[in-house]
Formats: sequence, C-alpha cells, structure tokens
Amino acid sequence: MDIIGGHSLPAIADDAQVRLGKFEYAFWIGHVLAIGFIKLTLLTFFRVLFRGTHANPNVRTVPANAETFYYTGRAFWTPFDYANWTLITLVVLWTAVFLFSEIFACGLDPAASWSSLASLRGQKCVDTFGLQAANAASNWVLDLAIFIEPLLMIRVLNMASKRKIQLSLVFLGSGFAVIAGLLRMIPWLQIKIQDLTHPVIRILATNLSIADQTAIVSIVLFWTYIEIGTGFLVACVPRSAWVFDKVSFSSLYYKLRSFSSIKLSSKGGRSSSHTKEAESQELKQSSSLRSQEFTSNYHSAAVSA
Repeated sequence: MDIIGGHSLPAIADDAQVRLGKFEYAFWIGHVLAIGFIKLTLLTFFRVLFRGTHANPNVRTVPANAETFYYTGRAFWTPFDYANWTLITLVVLWTAVFLFSEIFACGLDPAASWSSLASLRGQKCVDTFGLQAANAASNWVLDLAIFIEPLLMIRVLNMASKRKIQLSLVFLGSGFAVIAGLLRMIPWLQIKIQDLTHPVIRILATNLSIADQTAIVSIVLFWTYIEIGTGFLVACVPRSAWVFDKVSFSSLYYKLRSFSSIKLSSKGGRSSSHTKEAESQELKQSSSLRSQEFTSNYHSAAVSA
C-alpha cells in the first residue's frame, strides 16, 4: 500500500489523504477488536491454567452455595480470581468503550474523519488525538497487568521445574507486546502534547515535518502491528504446545524411515528386475551368435568335402 511506509512531502495529496483516512478509520476499529479478543483469550486461558492452585485443604463439605462450589472447584475465591475477573471486566469495558468511540468519533458522519484533515479537527469530530492517546495509555496499563499476572502464579503450579521455565518463557514473550504498546503510546502522547502548528514534530526520537502525515501514521501503525502480532502469537502458543504434546515425533520418525526403506527396496527390486532382463538378453544374443557360428562352420565343412 503506497499510503503506508513512505513520506508525503512537501504535502499529502488530497486523494492520498482520503485513502489514508479511510484506512485509519477501518484500522483503528479493527485494532480495538483484535487487541480486546487477544486479551480475553489470555485471561480465560489463565483461568483454566491457574484454577484451584490455592485450594483450601480445610474445606470438607459442600457449602450452601453449591453452584459456586462446583463451578470453581472450591467454595471460596482466591486473590487470583478477584484479579482475573477484574481484568476480564476491564478488558470488556475497554473494548466496548473504545469500539463505540472509534466508530462514532465523528458522530453519524464517519466521512468527516477522512474527507480532510480540517474536517477531522473540526467540530463534527471529537479530539481524535486525545482519544488515541487515551486508548494507547489504558491499553498499555492492561497489557502490563496481564503480563505480570501469570508470572506471579506460575511458581505455585504443581508441575516440574522444567515445565515451569518453559511456561514462563512463553509468557515472557508477551513482554514484546508490552514494549510495542509502550512505543505506540509514546507517539500519541507526543502528538497530543506538542504544538501542531509548529512545522516540525518529534515522534519517538525522530524529527518529522508536520506535513509528513504518512510517515507519522506509519510509525504508530508499525508498533500497533507488532503489538497485535506478538499478542496473537503468545495467545496461540499454549494451545499449539498442547497439540505438539499429542504428536509422537519418535513414531513419526520411524514411519518416515519405514517409508523411505520401502521406497529404496522398491527401487532395488526394479533395478534387480532390469538386471535380470539384461542378463537374459545377453544369453539370447550369445546363443544366437553360437548358432550362427555353428551354421557357418557346417557350411564351410560341407563345401570343403
């Protein structure tokens, strides 16, 4: 896409402005859904992984609230339950609020968000820079909380130390998403704080022309892509590990070896059959030569007689 990853100097063209605005409008709506569902996937996975890690050994009878007992596997909530359900509630609210805000940032006239930069900053639209800065900042705080939660709980799991280390490394991978979220938040805060009437704006450690909208948007989009991609990868790794645990690589190796040996034996059988055919042809040729020699010798003997 020519509107992303380049520069728009000395100024962005009108048609490029419209295409960039449409892309941003769709992208920021999609990114809220993607990040929200990735967070919910991780939090629900934590509930499966860490459920019952603080079971109360003194509970011997089924309490009156049997429904809660059978649903959670215990008659009380642990600090993990409170923290996890609090994060789930916050993520659901975050997704709903910012999804609504992104869709209706310009009221019932979404075209105002991409028709021109003046219309985007006009009275029809909210402060989109402030909206994106609030989105990125709150998103980073949630990322940080979700990153810390499993690392604090892994130590109490009833599993081998090697398995704990492997699981910790998987969740440490989400640290890249936290860093990417931070590097996405900083440009939005810089844009919000700096004077946009100044000809030069500083994004991260780079000075850009205020007219170079393509480069400014590309930097923010880049770190958003990294955050979503890393989060998606971390959310999929635990389930993928379960799939690979079910696969026996030793049996797969022996199957491949047997298949290759079958192919080699079939090739060997073909080569042996070709060898036998060649030997039979040589015997036929030698026998025909012998008969020809016998015939010629017989005729020569008869002539001499």
